[in-house]
Order: sequence, then structure tokens, then C-alpha cells
Amino acid sequence: MNPIKLYLVLSAILCVSMLYAVDNNTYIKQQVAYKDQGASGKELTWDFGMLSPINEEYTVAYSIPDSNYMHQWCATEHRTRYYYTLTADTIWRTGYENPTTIVQYTQPEAVLRLPLRYGDTLSTTFAAKGEYGHRIPMTLSGTNTIEVDAQGQLILPDKTYEQVLRVHSQRQYIESGLDSTAMLVDKYQWFAAESYIPVFESVTAYEMVEDSMQLAFQTSFYYHVEDTTDSNPKELAPVVDETVEDTAPALLTDLSYLPNPVQTDLQVRYTLVQDAMVYMHMHNALGMPMYSTSARTESAGEHMVQINMSGWMQGEYTLYIHADDQLVQQVVIKM
Repeated sequence: MNPIKLYLVLSAILCVSMLYAVDNNTYIKQQVAYKDQGASGKELTWDFGMLSPINEEYTVAYSIPDSNYMHQWCATEHRTRYYYTLTADTIWRTGYENPTTIVQYTQPEAVLRLPLRYGDTLSTTFAAKGEYGHRIPMTLSGTNTIEVDAQGQLILPDKTYEQVLRVHSQRQYIESGLDSTAMLVDKYQWFAAESYIPVFESVTAYEMVEDSMQLAFQTSFYYHVEDTTDSNPKELAPVVDETVEDTAPALLTDLSYLPNPVQTDLQVRYTLVQDAMVYMHMHNALGMPMYSTSARTESAGEHMVQINMSGWMQGEYTLYIHADDQLVQQVVIKM
């Protein structure tokens, strides 16, 4: 083989291998036969106790692609990596890529607002540019309308959730490249009380064919996630500060995180032994960023930061404090 062609082939294999390497926080998203979402409203019951598996090995993996930007993360599924960021209380999709397509949003797409509350609505427009095969330009534009439209009991094969919230999203978009395609994706997701990922999902997609929307596909997904809702956070073993190994003296001293467990406001106190660039991030148990600060130069001395966690779901969170090149992390329990 021509040396140049061999180099290009090996480079492509390496890139794809890195892109689809197994990440932490991987869980099973089992594809099953479609289940109808039923009505909207309160005090409903969805009985999905009998499911017909289609693909039992479908996985989703969360990761942080760049530790310098820990408010951004990605979810890898079905050979595609989707990129997200968190601004205030809203999760935004900022791009995606796979071996044939790369897309970057010029106007990010809102996909979820936290915490979930029955009756909440969110509607945004989005736009993106990209390439097919790294050479054919493409554009994407549309709207995504989200509503927390139902509340009730959800029966699954191995567990019954007494209180879930259902989120209904309608994503309408036009994708233009070699040709133009108009799509409507109608999605329903059921969220348990203490979870930031759904426990069940039903998706219906329609495609514009000869001036009318026609059914493209229907499917459902059953999420296998670790159940931590019955554990008592107060019984968890305390976690001490862990610093990145470094021969330089610690810049951060006299650290305290009070109260922990916390119900509303967490006070983080620390002392800098010298001027340093400081920034913070707080992630939930899935690695999704829930709070972040911009990097700023702080003077030597005592400092205090107050984090309002009153609207957050119960569970474990990890706080990261960066001071120049040093890092301290601490687990915080939200009650």
C-alpha cells in the first residue's frame, strides 16, 4: 500500500478507536418493542411490566472530554458522541460526531430543564452546521418544545416507581446537505424521583414524504440504572479531601464544606497561601455538571463560596476546586 494511504488509514482507525473507547458511567439502555405513552395528567399508572427485547446490549457512556471545561460533557451511544453543556438550570446540546458526520451548533438546542416540575414547559429554536464525510456541507435548524406533562406510577419488569414525572418533547427540524429532509421526533421520557436520567423512553419519528408527515419508526428504551433511592446518605462513609499528586506545596488549606449533608445552601471555605487562578465545578453521580464558576484570580487569604442546592435532587455530588494546577475534590450529600 502507498505509505501516504497507509498513514491515513491508520490515523482514521486510531481516531475512531479513541472516539468510541469505553468511558466511565456506562449503563444499559435496552431497546424494546414500542410502548404507547398513554394520556397526560396526574395520578396515572403506566404498566410496562411485560416488555419484548429487541437489543439488550445498547449502551450509553458519559464522560468529560476535557478536564479544563468540566461544565461540558458527552454521551456516547450507537457509535455517535453527543456533546452537552449546562447553563443555569438548562442542559443544552452543542454538537455531535460519528465516523461519517460532524455537527457543531451555532445556536444550541435545549434538551432538559432541572429540576423537573409538573406543568413546566420550555421551547427553543436551534441551528447547526456540519459536514458529511468531512467534505459535504450540511445545515440543521428547528425547534424543540418540552413539557413535563404527566405524573404517576410506573411499573417496570424489575421495579415499580410510585412517583415518576414524564417529559414530552417534540423536535421538529430540517436537515439540508445532499438533499433536504424534514423530520418530527416525538419523545416521551419517564424520570424517577431521584434520577437525572430517564428510566423509560418511547420515541416516534415522522419524515416528510410528498408534502405530508409519514411514520418513519417507533421504538422504546428501558434503562437499567443502579438503584440508590433506598440508601440512607447519612450512612455513607465520610470522604476526605483528595489532592492531585504534586511536588509543589498545597495552595488550598483550611478547607471546609458545611453542612454536609446539606439541604439548602452549602458553604465552602478555604484559604489560599498565595494568589492563584481558582474555579469550581459540582457534578452529580452520573458526572453531569450541575454548577460551575468562571476561572478568576483570587488573592492569598480566606475565601467563602455559597452554593444554593435547594432545588437539586437528593443524592451524591462531587465538588471540584481548582487552584492553578492543583485540584481538591469532595463528595457532598444532598438531603
